[in-house]
Amino acid sequence: MDYVVFIHDPAGYHRGRKRELQGGPKTYLCPITQKFVKGRATDFWGEEKNFLPDPEVIQDHMNWGLGTLPGETVPMEKLLEAQCDLDTIDDFLYRVSIISTLLNLLIREGLSIPMAYDESVSILPQCKDVNWVQLRSILDLPSVMYLNSQLPAEVQHQWRLLFSTKLHGESFSRLSGRIIRKGPTVVVVKDQKKHIFGGFASHSWEFKPQFQGSNRCMLFSIYPILSVYTCTGYNDHFMYLNQGQKTMPNGLGMGGQHDYFGLWIDCDFGKGHSKAKPRCTTFNSPQLSAEEDFIIDTVEVWAVGEPPDESQIKTKSILDADPEAQALLEMVGKPQQSVGLREPEKEEEEDGK
Repeated sequence: MDYVVFIHDPAGYHRGRKRELQGGPKTYLCPITQKFVKGRATDFWGEEKNFLPDPEVIQDHMNWGLGTLPGETVPMEKLLEAQCDLDTIDDFLYRVSIISTLLNLLIREGLSIPMAYDESVSILPQCKDVNWVQLRSILDLPSVMYLNSQLPAEVQHQWRLLFSTKLHGESFSRLSGRIIRKGPTVVVVKDQKKHIFGGFASHSWEFKPQFQGSNRCMLFSIYPILSVYTCTGYNDHFMYLNQGQKTMPNGLGMGGQHDYFGLWIDCDFGKGHSKAKPRCTTFNSPQLSAEEDFIIDTVEVWAVGEPPDESQIKTKSILDADPEAQALLEMVGKPQQSVGLREPEKEEEEDGK
């Protein structure tokens, strides 16, 4: 338990444990990951080669709060001299929630306590209907564990692959066609500079000229910095999806505003942007990509939680076929006569409760 010893007796590292401190959490992250790989992990997430861990990224994330910031390189002398009181420790364990999960796994391993099946699922979600022979995900096992721990509890147990450029090609139409009305999703992007980042969409994607979603949405970074960025309350620009419009942005976006999104995948597939000077107003996230305007290497979209009930999914009304035309009619004083005659959408009904 490097962190426990470091917090209570930092001098102990001067007596010969400096190497363990330099290793940080990867001294127990790697054995835990390997245990999953050799155990039930391959039942959930394919073969071992698909999810080799990158412990340094999670180590940097775990160090955050104990005298360091995400992505910051701190000299060993400074880290050893850092003073951590009980309030700092409590705050650290609260913000870096994966710590408690990993410590629980480590204790179980040390005491040879078997893990129940439902506990395994809560830590690492089941993954269904993926051909692992054809797909090597851009997420490794620790990244999946970390991201899953940040999602709402009701969607943590199951992930389903909806789209991957490696399997389905580089097409925005194919991307959008495979993700609409599929429930909450995790969108993951890797740019050509090898930065990996994305967002969690709390609701099903729909083609709309307006923003959608809820304050449970978030953006995240996986590499080179591991961090999650949640709603600030400044605005409700959580999710945006549009296509085929002349006066509105066409693409998939999260956070920020039109043409200045925290995360944007353009309908002219292959490019996007992450604009944040200095931060995205919706999620307080920094620039996620290596460059503000980036070239896409890979995109994956995972549906999380139970799939939506197909019988409850309504077909799109002809009144919604061209939202841009609707907006123009409203501007010239010609509102739709049939508005108010339709049943309200389920999302609107829930908001009114």
